[in-house]
Amino acid sequence: MKEALSLVSEKAPYRGPAKLEKGDWKYLNEIKGDIKRFAGHERITFKGEEVFSQDYIGGVVIDK
Repeated sequence: MKEALSLVSEKAPYRGPAKLEKGDWKYLNEIKGDIKRFAGHERITFKGEEVFSQDYIGGVVIDK
């Protein structure tokens, strides 16, 4: 669901929104942390069945 990734907010610029539903499709995203260090899990379901799932991590990189 490319649309979910285009709905990133300035407050949480990690992947997509916490939840997006479009017909039989649902995008869910759980995030822990802040921009300095974060981890999340996103998944996509179709008609209630999970069709995609992944964990992700990230954070600010400071050049020394």
